[in-house]
Amino acid sequence: MMKTFCLTLLWAVVGFPTNSFAVDFVKDVAPILQKYCVSCHAEDDAQGGLAMDTHAGLMSGGESGLALTSGVASSSRMFLMASGKLEPVMPPDDMEGPSDDELVILADWIEEGAEGPDGEMPIRRELKTPKVPTAGDVALPVTAIARSDDGTWQATAKFGAITLNNLVSGESLEVTNKLGKV
Repeated sequence: MMKTFCLTLLWAVVGFPTNSFAVDFVKDVAPILQKYCVSCHAEDDAQGGLAMDTHAGLMSGGESGLALTSGVASSSRMFLMASGKLEPVMPPDDMEGPSDDELVILADWIEEGAEGPDGEMPIRRELKTPKVPTAGDVALPVTAIARSDDGTWQATAKFGAITLNNLVSGESLEVTNKLGKV
């Protein structure tokens, strides 16, 4: 009880908040690293020699030495740089960095011993694309065209619709499906 109180008091004095739950690397820490760090610090292109896309890469450090001190967030370079307490601040170039809540998770994880995943780490890369609304009057692109062997019919496919044209008579028939599948 006294130890918990002292640690909480120490964190309050040093300026690092704390959570009261166990932090899981895969569920809690890896998404933060993926969001802010891995674009520059992945095994394929590890700037400064520091790969942060795996626990092993993070724990082995980079060209400047170890990135974190297991059990001591206040002396872990990765945490100090992410929290703006050590230069160079990461992420660089006025890019968005971890929120206060995310910094608490990182600090707690380090304080708890910076344990890694049990077994293989799942692939967590997700393509992030902006949502761009389309205008209602935009013509759908043609995705496929086919003609009958005798040249009488032509089928034109667009998303959610197929148009059949009789090239001899000029008749046309459009088949659509509200679910986008024909």
